[in-house]
Amino acid sequence: MTDPSSAPVSRRTFLRGAGATATALASLSLPIGASG
Repeated sequence: MTDPSSAPVSRRTFLRGAGATATALASLSLPIGASG
């Protein structure tokens, strides 16, 4: 927390990355759950 102005940007990037990861995991786990 040395640069407060960079906090919102990093947080937004983190949320975007987490959302993309969750979407990828969901799309991968759906076929597995359906076939299982």
